[in-house]
Amino acid sequence: MERAHTGSDAARHASGRQRIHREAESAGRPGFEAEVPRPSPQATTGQQGLLTNRTTDNSPQFSFFVLDGGHCEDGSEFEFYTEGGTQVGEAPKCSQCGRFVGMRPLLPPVKGVLESGRSVIDLAKLVGGDVLLTERCWRVLKEAGIRGLINPFAIDVVEIRGPADRRLTANYLIAEVQIGGSVDRVRSALRTSGNDVCPACGSAGIIEGYDRVAVEMESLLGLDLFRINGLPGPVLVKPRVRDVCSDAGLSICKLIPADCYSL
Repeated sequence: MERAHTGSDAARHASGRQRIHREAESAGRPGFEAEVPRPSPQATTGQQGLLTNRTTDNSPQFSFFVLDGGHCEDGSEFEFYTEGGTQVGEAPKCSQCGRFVGMRPLLPPVKGVLESGRSVIDLAKLVGGDVLLTERCWRVLKEAGIRGLINPFAIDVVEIRGPADRRLTANYLIAEVQIGGSVDRVRSALRTSGNDVCPACGSAGIIEGYDRVAVEMESLLGLDLFRINGLPGPVLVKPRVRDVCSDAGLSICKLIPADCYSL
């Protein structure tokens, strides 16, 4: 799983408040992006990160969206920082190729601070592929039969920082995102430091860039919210996730069509 930090990230977690949204923390490490992915200019979403026109899960243009980290549709950011004392586990490795396939996981209990530019979000992506979500969001997704999130645990939000009128009115969880398929290296135009693709984890070394996030359709496991082998950074969601959250009045971080998400 990608919710682990590799290499020197353990020291960064132990040093106090840590910013854990940024994909850049994984720069230069096997199997991870070398910089923060940026959406293409043509990718647009509606209020609170939800596309304004609904699409079906079978729509060829909007089959999947990518959760754009802690970025909000209003241009602000929604960040979570851990406080000193947070422990991390061991970074998982592929049993076949020996490459890292995840970042060092945060181990409960986790305590930290939410920092909100303008929006308070019910569902946002953290660095490494985990998600931060409210307890209500977790309940709504489970009741709707949304699959792909496992092992949730509560975090202790000691403070929320941002506009003066913001008050913390919800309890937050961190949940692990399951692997739900494999990257289509050709359609994604995926560029890696090596060409030896591991048949088990899909890694071929350091990820140097890609033009879009494309999935091998035959590899899909039927999850609604998931990560993919060979490109562990992005968290993909089906339109159904967006629609369920919209119907329940839940806000999501910015959603980018997978065809428009590049590095």
